[in-house]
Amino acid sequence: MNWEVRVPNRVKRCIKRFPWQDQWQIISVLREFEIDPWQGDIAKINKKENTWRMRVGSYRVFYSIQNQAKVVEVKEIERRSSSTY
Repeated sequence: MNWEVRVPNRVKRCIKRFPWQDQWQIISVLREFEIDPWQGDIAKINKKENTWRMRVGSYRVFYSIQNQAKVVEVKEIERRSSSTY
C-alpha cells in the first residue's frame, strides 16, 4: 500500500530553514506517509475540511489525504506556537 506524498516547493524551502536535526525528523515522517498516513500522533483539524495535523517534535505538519488516489498532500509545516491553530 504505497501512497504518493506531494510536497510543494514552498514547503520544501520552509523545511530547509529548520535546524538540521528537525529537518531529518520531518523528512522521516514524510517518508512514513508513503507507507501509512494514518499512523502516529495525528488529529483532524475541525475548522478545515479534510485537513489533518501530525505532531513532529515542536513542529506541526498539516496535510490532506485523498483516499481514492492514495495521495497525501502536505499543505504546511509550522513550528508550534500559541497561534498555530
